[in-house]
Amino acid sequence: MLSLNNNMTLNLIQNRFLSKIMPSRFLALFMLMLCFVSGQANAQVRQALVVGNSNYGSGFDLINPRNDAKAIAEKLSSIGYQVHTGGALYDLSLEQFNDEIDGFLETIDDGASVLVYYAGHGAASDGSNYLIPILPRGVKLRSGSDIRDRSVSIEGILERVENSNPKGVNVFFIDACRDTPVSNTRSINLTGLTALDSRYQPRGSFIGFSTEYGKVAEDGVNSDFSPFAEAVLNNLDKKASAPIELFYKGVSEEVYLATGGKQYPIQEPKIRGDYCLVKCDVLDLIDKQVPSSVDVSSTNAEVVSAKELQGLSISVKVAGALAAILITGLLVSSGGSGSGGGYQLTLTPPSR
Repeated sequence: MLSLNNNMTLNLIQNRFLSKIMPSRFLALFMLMLCFVSGQANAQVRQALVVGNSNYGSGFDLINPRNDAKAIAEKLSSIGYQVHTGGALYDLSLEQFNDEIDGFLETIDDGASVLVYYAGHGAASDGSNYLIPILPRGVKLRSGSDIRDRSVSIEGILERVENSNPKGVNVFFIDACRDTPVSNTRSINLTGLTALDSRYQPRGSFIGFSTEYGKVAEDGVNSDFSPFAEAVLNNLDKKASAPIELFYKGVSEEVYLATGGKQYPIQEPKIRGDYCLVKCDVLDLIDKQVPSSVDVSSTNAEVVSAKELQGLSISVKVAGALAAILITGLLVSSGGSGSGGGYQLTLTPPSR
């Protein structure tokens, strides 16, 4: 048994990497690498801003953003996030929206894990995306200039957050591709948001949209939450410790199935290494980095079940924010496939 300083146990014989294929009558060399990235997988400070806009009036009210935001804020708080103002914010005007963003950014410690969640109306105009605040009574958005003057630019929020947290990771979940309270005009996209220009997406950021570009997301009729919010909540329970790309794939699949294929959330990741919404779990990292099976080209190779290698385990602990572990081993046949035969796996740490 090889022990490296932690309580995190890897039962390799139950891991899908070793349980799939094991060669016999010859030496097989395998390696397992686990990578933990400083400042991302183990960021200590986690801060969130959650906004739900529902009461737009003039026939454009949304049912679920308030419910979505409340539940998301409570869930994030329960898993260790410091939620701005202690809970979700609702029905913000343009001035309130900008004030709350500024107030949130003032609290951020550079190097933190930041998450911004928005539920409400959104629109695209002239290649940019906007979150629509609660408009003054009687005000309508009739042109691209109206959108720019009376809405909050997603690209602008990205820039503001990056300036406050350049050493950290900034995550945005945008459930804003809904029918929009604007007059029908060619300069405004009434059916969803548009693709971000990658030149303006900061490094160290992850953006998750609730549906594909140019598509409309569902608000969640006869449901307490939108399909996207419900999927995020479910996956925060199940996969928060997985790399965020895997977490979001789970969200996308759940939304796709729940909407009969009408809605499919997409992601725009720009993060180096592995980042998780909470402290990364070693087994979740293995699921991402180690293939489910290995092709062993040999006439003497045979498949060996985990049961036949029962009892083999490795205890692994990662000390500090940055660590890489490389384990190599030799799997040796100890005498045929009969009842007297078996396998022995000898593990050795890498030479320094």
